[in-house]
Amino acid sequence: MMASANILPIVLVVEDEMVLRMRAVDIVVDAGFIPVEAVSADEAIEILESRDDISLLFTDIQMPGSMDGLKLAHAVHTRWPHIKIILVSGQILVTDADKPDDSRFFAKPLEIAQMILQLQEMVGKGALKVMPLLIAADDPLTQENRALRDQLQQAGIAAKALLLKTVLNTEKQQLIIDENRPLQEALTTENDTLKLALAQAGIDAKALLVQAGIDAEEREAADKLQHLIHAELHHRIKNILATVGAITHQSLRTAPSMAHASAAIDGRLAALARAHDLLTLVRWENATIE
Repeated sequence: MMASANILPIVLVVEDEMVLRMRAVDIVVDAGFIPVEAVSADEAIEILESRDDISLLFTDIQMPGSMDGLKLAHAVHTRWPHIKIILVSGQILVTDADKPDDSRFFAKPLEIAQMILQLQEMVGKGALKVMPLLIAADDPLTQENRALRDQLQQAGIAAKALLLKTVLNTEKQQLIIDENRPLQEALTTENDTLKLALAQAGIDAKALLVQAGIDAEEREAADKLQHLIHAELHHRIKNILATVGAITHQSLRTAPSMAHASAAIDGRLAALARAHDLLTLVRWENATIE
């Protein structure tokens, strides 16, 4: 097993989405630690088996591979109990009973200052001091920070509006069903009359009853599908907000001016939109970038 001569603590970041992984790596660097990246739980296990200098595991929960982040956390706690663990997710809410002892869970989108404080509290101060909160300051950098936070809040409002529109569309569909209810009731009465006539004529009506049962099962399946779609929409909206925050943070770190940062953010968001268009076109199956 490889021993490291690094003085600074090393944090293993496990995240399958590239932009969110870059955001997590930035948080680790800003806290004063050295990040090591993995895109899956399987790769994380390989890294841990090859070196003995990892101080903390920083992992997402929803990931492809043989295990998700929660199973990874339990495996790491069992095999390497000295390693601290932070779990993050935009969909699953983890209770104390679900996660390993002494581990911590945070919901996405992540608050940078809060995560830096948590990392430094769990592992140490690292190479940097705890970032002060500049809420009361009025310098240009703080004003810019407030403006960016307002933009992210507006993005959250837009996402909520989209979810509300989906709910309203569902309510409109229910109104249409209610408007047609008299016709449905008339059809039900007529069907009952036909069933009686068929019974009197000695015709087996069991097939009709079986069909009625199939219709009920189809309605139940449709309700389950709608619930699944709502849950997935909630997950996607939280991931989109986290991705927008990560793109903004990455652009500001390297931009020489606000004009360059604005252009970089616009370009990256446009590229993200084109990627979504391409994936939607192929129904979220394999798509080439050519």
